[in-house]
Formats: sequence, structure tokens, C-alpha cells
Amino acid sequence: MSDQSRVAHPIYNLLPNEIDGFDSLAELALYPYNDPGQLPITPLRQPNGEWLRMEIALPCSWPSPGGITLSELDGWWAEAYTPEVGWALGDGQEHGDDPAWDAVEANALYELLEREVIPEFYTRDESGFPTAWVKRMRESMAQLTPRFSAHRTVREYTEQRYLPAAKAYRERAANKGAIGKQVVDWQQTLEQKWAALHFGEVKVETRGGQHIFEVQVCLNDLDPKAVRVELYADGVKGSAPVLHEMKRIRQLASASGSGGYVYSAAVSAARPPADYTARIIPHCAGVAIPLEDARILWQR
Repeated sequence: MSDQSRVAHPIYNLLPNEIDGFDSLAELALYPYNDPGQLPITPLRQPNGEWLRMEIALPCSWPSPGGITLSELDGWWAEAYTPEVGWALGDGQEHGDDPAWDAVEANALYELLEREVIPEFYTRDESGFPTAWVKRMRESMAQLTPRFSAHRTVREYTEQRYLPAAKAYRERAANKGAIGKQVVDWQQTLEQKWAALHFGEVKVETRGGQHIFEVQVCLNDLDPKAVRVELYADGVKGSAPVLHEMKRIRQLASASGSGGYVYSAAVSAARPPADYTARIIPHCAGVAIPLEDARILWQR
């Protein structure tokens, strides 16, 4: 379509010819920026594979300032999309190589282009400005640039990863590595005893709008402080997983010589008990789990 002489400009992308000041908004051009044939299939979209992007700068996996995006609900766009900043295609689910779904999305793309994207771009006020388009550009700049930028990434990595790691190193190295030695001893003990850890009986009682779980755990004489027992449930409809630490409430008298304990936790009865599973993970103050020790034991 972009090669037809009756079409004034190619239609793949829409971006200002000038960046500074936006004084030439009247000269906005529909510009061939990304190949519309690069139809991404969720979740296999490549970082630069959005097949319709309206950008001011070079294509990238995150939005450029003022860029308006039309893309699959996948990758960063699944997190960033709102109707005020661009257009979304698909339902965010995986459909594989289903030709029927490809046809559905192809039709949806043409509908968006014909009924929303192109009309909004070419609808101008008396001064020749596409006011609705510019409003969407401003929303994109205001909402997306602070969140999806290298500045934010570097800041978060520094604050959440690099600085804590530097602090942990100083703590472990102090006093001739006293804390570091404790961590190494803890890891060696886990290595020796982990294989023998196992779950026993699981009891669930529902009362007062809560499920009360009691789980028997054999720690093979491992110090209970060396591990953490949790109750886990997958998230629902994209929500975060549910995680509750279980409390050690008593030692099993019949297993007093082998480190047997009963752990308990109460959760909302809004979900069935079968949604929840107990698990054991390593635990040591100042140690990043699962980065430094990825062991995990699930109750089966």
C-alpha cells in the first residue's frame, strides 16, 4: 500500500520530521520505520520486533520520548499499555502458529489502522495540528519515559542490587571474614543434610473464613533457623503469587532425635486449600535467595 502513488506517504510509522521544539508538527510524515510484516507471536517477540511503532528516535525495545506504539500485548508493552498512550493488539495469551488467530489479529490490525490510528493522525485543527495525536504523544512522554528508560534501569539496579551487594560484601569481609565463614559453614551443612529433608502429614482445617494449615517437616537434625518453610499459591489472572511464611509451633515428640517439627500458617478461605503447597527454601541472614542458593523442596 505504501508504494502506491495515490498514497501521499508510507503508512508504517508516524513520527515528527524534527525533534527540537516540535515546530514542524504540521509536517508530520507517515514514515516506513518497521516492517509491518514482522508480526510478533506472543511470547516470541524480539526486542526490536514491534511491527508498528511510531517513534521519534531509533527503534528500541522501550519507547522513545513522544513515541506512540501499536504492538502485541507482550514484553514491555504488556506492562506499559493504556489506551491513552497507544494501541494494543491481541489478548496477551499464547496462540502458537494458529492460522485462525493470525487472521483475527490481521483483521484487528487493519481495523485499528483504518478506524483509529490513521484518522487520528490526519485529523487536524485550523492550524493544521493533529491535536488528538499530539495529546497521545504527550501522554506517552509523561507516562512511559520515566518508567521505561535507561536512567530508571540504572537507578534501580544501583539501589536494589549493586549497593546492597557492596554492603553485604563489606559485612562478610569484616573481622577477617567472620560472617563470610558462617555463610560458608551454613552452605556446607545444607549440602550435607538437604537430601534427607522431607514432609510428613499435612492437615487443613477451615474456620472463621480461613484455612489453617499444619505441616509436618523432618529436618534431619538441621537447625530450623537454616531454612524457611512457606505456603505458596500461584497468582490468579496475572496477580503476584501468594506467599506465607509458616511458623514452627512444636517439635514432634516421636521424632525428637531427627529434627521433626510441625509448621502452621493461616490463609484466606477465598481460594480452595488445594491451591496451596508447602515448600522449604534455604534461609540465612544477609544471603540472597535464590541467587546464592537455589535449593527448594516442595511438598508432594
